[in-house]
Amino acid sequence: MVTGRIWLAGRKEPLVLRLRGNCLRDLAGCTVRFTNPRPAPETALAVLAPEQNGVTGELTGSRKVRQPIVSDLEVLELMEKDQVIPCRIANCLYLEWYSEENGRVVIESTDYTVGVSVPVWSMSAREESEQLAASQQHFHRFIHAITGDEEPEGDEEGDADGEPGGLGAEGAGEVELDAAAASDHAGAGLAAGDSVPDEEDGDLEFFEGVPLNEFEWEQELRDADRRAEAYQEAFEKYRDHPERERMIAAALGWDEDEDEDEDEDSEVEPPLGARLMEEALAGIEAEEGESTWSLGGDEEGEPGDEDPFGSHHPLSQRAMDFALALQREAEDRGLMGDTPESRDHSPVLSLILHIITLGGKLAGALDGWAQGLDPEPGFIIAMLKRAQVPLNEALHAFDCIDASSLTAETRQWLQTRKRDLFELRREIIDLMHQLRTS
Repeated sequence: MVTGRIWLAGRKEPLVLRLRGNCLRDLAGCTVRFTNPRPAPETALAVLAPEQNGVTGELTGSRKVRQPIVSDLEVLELMEKDQVIPCRIANCLYLEWYSEENGRVVIESTDYTVGVSVPVWSMSAREESEQLAASQQHFHRFIHAITGDEEPEGDEEGDADGEPGGLGAEGAGEVELDAAAASDHAGAGLAAGDSVPDEEDGDLEFFEGVPLNEFEWEQELRDADRRAEAYQEAFEKYRDHPERERMIAAALGWDEDEDEDEDEDSEVEPPLGARLMEEALAGIEAEEGESTWSLGGDEEGEPGDEDPFGSHHPLSQRAMDFALALQREAEDRGLMGDTPESRDHSPVLSLILHIITLGGKLAGALDGWAQGLDPEPGFIIAMLKRAQVPLNEALHAFDCIDASSLTAETRQWLQTRKRDLFELRREIIDLMHQLRTS
């Protein structure tokens, strides 16, 4: 057993840990006291239950991590220039457990002040190997709870302590997925004759050669979200591991021999969606201009023939231009804040970021179509449903702007811009209707 108490800034009562399993060898049998020298309340931690019951992951004070030796600003500048970031290897306090209430929880830092007592008992190398194997098994179960895939052989019966194989499935990850699934349907009606697929009996059956409808595409996209979330979790856990690729592949259940015959020196082209998203986000920084793309193409050839990744659909272009113009106009009116702190908490900045997100989602839905590809209508509709989420958040951000101290002209400007966003929303919904009835 590992027991303990953790006091969080802004909470009166500590978290109480009751975890089955052990720390790794460097902390086993010890009392560990650690302090954050610069504590600050974090509202996101409110989701943590006061009692953390579950099993241990990796609990160690000697995890090796790469730590930049330059400032955050310099890190961003080096990343923009695609240059190497100078780092040092540092010891990290890494406390990981799998809570029945919250799923996977991790505390990690190289900055804490850490004190470790003399051990009252010693862990053998064999016992540490067994603990590491158990920790890895718990992580695999957590990953499979995210993806919904079948667990590897041997995991179905639970561990030696009787912990069920689905540990972590009731944590925040599943709640977020359910919320995302529900939001995908928000504000989107059904066309005449449409019916919602019955998912109660398990996965939908997709038949080769038959285009998926919007609901089947929504399920595919949710599955892709889960896989992406699982990969992100595995990458964060093993990012500094010397065998990172192998550990990630094992956690995600990938076949290690799958790519044996591939040329290791061959360049792997990024997925189309990633290229389109990168192009869409890059377009935010471009100068405003009218899109040359049209539904009917032109006499010179199909849309995008000359530059297959250089044009945008009119709706995604409008969203990007809208964000750019809104930022410029808000700064001219002094609405972005006078200091970096006030700017970071400005509701106008939040509004602009939501519209940037909207532009990215519209690009993912429509730019392939604009560039001469032929995506299925169901895919486009499912992606446009997702775009409704940042659009609705942007409309809400308009209402969060305190207009009491603004001039009449600025209030009128805000109302005009809000109507512009409603008009964009109407055009998106109209396009969804056209795709359903075409």
